[in-house]
Amino acid sequence: MAPAAAPARPAAGGSGLNKKIGGVPTWAYGLVAVAIIGGVMYVRHKNSAAAAAAAAANGAGSTSGTQMATTPYQPVDTSGAIGSDTLAAILASQGAGSTASQSTPAQTNYTPPANEVAQGGGYMSQNRALPISDSAGNQYVQINSAPPAKGQPSAASEAQASGQTLYYQPVPGIFLVAPSSGPGVWNLAGGTPLFVRAN
Repeated sequence: MAPAAAPARPAAGGSGLNKKIGGVPTWAYGLVAVAIIGGVMYVRHKNSAAAAAAAAANGAGSTSGTQMATTPYQPVDTSGAIGSDTLAAILASQGAGSTASQSTPAQTNYTPPANEVAQGGGYMSQNRALPISDSAGNQYVQINSAPPAKGQPSAASEAQASGQTLYYQPVPGIFLVAPSSGPGVWNLAGGTPLFVRAN
């Protein structure tokens, strides 16, 4: 007797979107993917709307573009600061390589400038026309930060091109050289006031 022929297998499941993968049509996988993506987008939107509502309720929201918060400078109380003798004892107890040196400011009666406001990555005087002095007696003048006319270089670019060193004031009364990565490019937060030495 001849062996019985095996029953014919049905086709592997259609073509295109009806083709079956794991017994499920391809369009069903697409439907599941769309449902997951839609769910994620819904949850994100719901969370961002709740955060915006909370910010508006706290008064933290701003809808007027690029406003910068300004905070008046308040002098720091240093009456409880560690003295250099105490610091030297602490460093000595930490072992070899620890050093302490006493630094003496150039002016012992120096008072940091008052009435300064934070802007960008630094501080500026509320009266931009007056120079600001550091503890060594150097005076600095803020340069014009207004956008130049179309096609004209900024005041900072002109100062840099003329060989002047540009400074910024990260803390009232402390001036550091403004880091630059090329002509007219400063690696500082937007809106940071720039200064040149006046003496």
